[in-house]
Amino acid sequence: MTYIFGKVSKLLLVIGFIFGISTYGLVAKDKFLEIERKVDSSLLFLLEEVPNTEDLMVRAKGMLVIPVVTKASFVFGGSYGEGALRVGEKTLEYYSSAQFNYGLQLGAQQYSHILFFMTDQALSKFYNSDGFKLGANAEAAILKESDFVGVDTINVNSDVIGIVFGQKGLIVGASLSGTKYTRL
Repeated sequence: MTYIFGKVSKLLLVIGFIFGISTYGLVAKDKFLEIERKVDSSLLFLLEEVPNTEDLMVRAKGMLVIPVVTKASFVFGGSYGEGALRVGEKTLEYYSSAQFNYGLQLGAQQYSHILFFMTDQALSKFYNSDGFKLGANAEAAILKESDFVGVDTINVNSDVIGIVFGQKGLIVGASLSGTKYTRL
């Protein structure tokens, strides 16, 4: 009897393991589909609401789109968001962005941001890195929506250009410097 019970329990364990793995795959797939929808929506918003970004999108070798970043701080602060690295219209990988900081800051906000990789070298450095950090692995020219008012063309001479847009809420002392990007 214990022999049969042992075989049945091993079989149930194997079935549970297989079910757990397959369920994780479905959850991850749903998560990535949701990220894709939010990335598409953010890109449409950017094109409609922030002047002169279409040219930047065309010139970029690739872009990391983080459609929703939530940031909160009271002296110590942090932010987190998830997005996709795209080359053309194809997603190569999914990434998280996280930041921890301290100093004179107070508030909470949500925003979107995109890193435009303007050279093949900058895109390759990001894609092949194991945990890319702005300010350490690369400097980026960071632009906000208000920087685009009255600008006919974007002439920023940088390998990486970051745009922050769609802010909701208010935070004093916000920055993308020190943001770490990691593959999901």
